[in-house]
Amino acid sequence: MATLQVQVRVDGEWQTIYAQLDPEHAWRAEAFEHHRFRSALFRYSWKSYRAAFVELVDWIATQAGSDFPEATAVRVRWFKRRTPSPKQVRAGNRPEGKFTGARVVELERD
Repeated sequence: MATLQVQVRVDGEWQTIYAQLDPEHAWRAEAFEHHRFRSALFRYSWKSYRAAFVELVDWIATQAGSDFPEATAVRVRWFKRRTPSPKQVRAGNRPEGKFTGARVVELERD
């Protein structure tokens, strides 16, 4: 299971602006969580879709750079973990995971 995270760097600190299905970090969630977009995101976390992911990151960086003029960089990455079993879900347990596939785009500012 992989979920998308988008961050912007402001004053040297990374700030999460989007985390998949997280209402506290919902920048452009209406696009990212649309059923057609979600099916693409599912695949973009796979190594065989790396080129498509790179294009997605470039698009995200353009949008975030416009929406966050104080940002100097955009980082897009995946949080991957095993899909929990039904027993784990019932118990409220989530398998451990880690961030992978991070891409950073430095924003050119005048």
